[in-house]
Parts: sequence; C-alpha cells; structure tokens
Amino acid sequence: MAKSQTFDSLGCGKKIPADLFQVGNFEAFYFKDSEYHNGNIPHFHNYYELMLLMRGKIHVAAGGKRYHIPEGSIIIIPPQTEHCTIVLEDTKIYERIVLHWMPSFLQLLIDTGRMPENNLFEETALITCTSSDTAAYRILFERFMAEIHSVKLQDQFSLKIQETAITELLLRCARDICNIDTKAEGDSCLIVSKVMEYIDNYFLNPDLSLKEISEYFFVSSGNLSKLFRTYTGTTVYQYIIQKRLFFAQNLLAGNSSILDACMSCGFRDYTAFLKAFRRSFDCTPKEFQQRVKGSNL
Repeated sequence: MAKSQTFDSLGCGKKIPADLFQVGNFEAFYFKDSEYHNGNIPHFHNYYELMLLMRGKIHVAAGGKRYHIPEGSIIIIPPQTEHCTIVLEDTKIYERIVLHWMPSFLQLLIDTGRMPENNLFEETALITCTSSDTAAYRILFERFMAEIHSVKLQDQFSLKIQETAITELLLRCARDICNIDTKAEGDSCLIVSKVMEYIDNYFLNPDLSLKEISEYFFVSSGNLSKLFRTYTGTTVYQYIIQKRLFFAQNLLAGNSSILDACMSCGFRDYTAFLKAFRRSFDCTPKEFQQRVKGSNL
C-alpha cells in the first residue's frame, strides 16, 4: 500500500491521518509514488471517494466497469461500490490527491439547499478536465487541505471553513458531472454486470461459488473468470469475500457480536473469517469494533 506524504506546495509539514473513522465527515490525502505495486485489492467502503490524478497511467475498475483515467481528471466512487486501481506498467510517477466524505455530509448539503436534491454522486463518475480545470480543482484541494492541517478539528469556526471549502469543491464536481462534454463512460460487459447483481443478491449463501454461478449463467468458469477480472480487477471468489466482509463491518459497527457477524455474513467458520478480515483491513474484527466505538465517543 502507498503511504501518505506531505503536500509540498502547501508546506503543511504534517502527515495526513490515515483513518477515516477518527476524523469526522471528511479527510484528504496526497500521494506521490515512484514505485507502486498493484496490491490494492478491490474493496468497498461506506464513504465517497474522489481522486484527482495528477501524474500516472491508471485504470480504475468500479462497479463492473473499467475506466481509463487521463492525467488531470477526477473519478468519484460512491459508497458500497467495489473498486480498485490498476497502475499500468509504464507508469513512472503515480501522483494523486484523494478526498473522502461521509454520506451524512452530502445529505446535509442537500437538506440545506447547498446541493441539488438529485444526488449527482450516486453512480461512479469520471470528469475529464482541461488543464485550466485541473488547476482550478487543485487550488480547491489545496485550500481545503491547508485548512484541515492548520487548525484543530474541535474548533467550530475552523470546521465551518473546512465545510465551505469542500462544499465549493463538490459543487464544482456536480456542475461538471451535469456537463455531458466532461463525462466519460467506462467499458462494461453485460454478463459481468449480471453476475455482480447475482452475487449482490446471494453472497450470504455459504455455498455460493464460481462453479455454481457459471452453471447458472451457462458460461464456462474459465471465460467468466477472465471477463470478471478484466472488468472488476478481481476474481469472482474475492468479490464474494469482499461483499461478505463489508457486510460484516456494518454488523460490527452496529454492535453485533463478532461471532454473530461471522456466521451472518456467509463464512462457514471463524478462522476463515478472521484471516480474510485481517488480510483485507489490516486489523482483527475486535480491533475494528474498538476503533469504531472509540470514534463515536
């Protein structure tokens, strides 16, 4: 995994926090990597993710579509959408700014009339930018990032300033999403979309497998595996596992016991659940539950 760095143009001199559950409604990251391995496995989360790609050649697989991301462009991933980044081999520098915000914050903007009532971020969106657009977005990011690192989060005036900065950024994104000239659709595959929908409906079944899905859709396991990886960046098996783990996270955040979460999300035994959870989230279910409880204090 890439590590967060200081954002040189701001001179903040501080490392960016790495845990969304501890920083409230939003946070920003700056990354610049000269060596990057595609260890970013497809994953889900319960917040919006926006990435401005400054340098690098990448594709993003999200929701069963594969997007080519031009330098200077923005991609926005909604909550609970399976996605991963695929860095192409000839990439020398992979530089980007990433923003996370919680659905509750977006809903607040809608409820208070600061954002259009129709949620323009409910589907994955790719905003292709001119060089001047990219510069304008970067200025908005820098303003927000400078504010979030220069003041204390408990300062209510500072929180309002941060909200104003991120609201301006999201409003510009919403405007550009409405502009047909700045939108681009990802490549998709009908059979992959249908398989993902099928998994979304039946992932809690412990017997769900590639073989069972292949037989249901009358397609060979080999062909389905190849197509699925092309358009999602992962295997059918890993997609099922990630769906179960995300479901388990929500149960744990809702004070379900660890054993109940394990048995309710489609795993046959606790050992397999524990290994998969630790591998995906770099913590145990108990540590995750303690972290969420701590953030709610």
